[in-house]
Amino acid sequence: MQWAKIMILHSSLGDRVTLSKERKKERKKRKRRKRERERERETDRQTDRKKERKKEKKRKEREKEKERKKERGREGGRKEKKM
Repeated sequence: MQWAKIMILHSSLGDRVTLSKERKKERKKRKRRKRERERERETDRQTDRKKERKKEKKRKEREKEKERKKERGREGGRKEKKM
């Protein structure tokens, strides 16, 4: 009895397997990159929100200071009239 040689039926079958593996790797890379970009965007949004909050806080403080100055001016004017 002779030994039979094991051969691939279609030589392109091996190529297809490697191509599908390569495609799978590429998909994984794309997904990973996409996740990284989303994380970066989220951190950018968070820093933007923080900056906006700081700006808003400073604006409110300036408005309060203006109101205080107006009140001081009014009080000063009243005192002078009474004297």
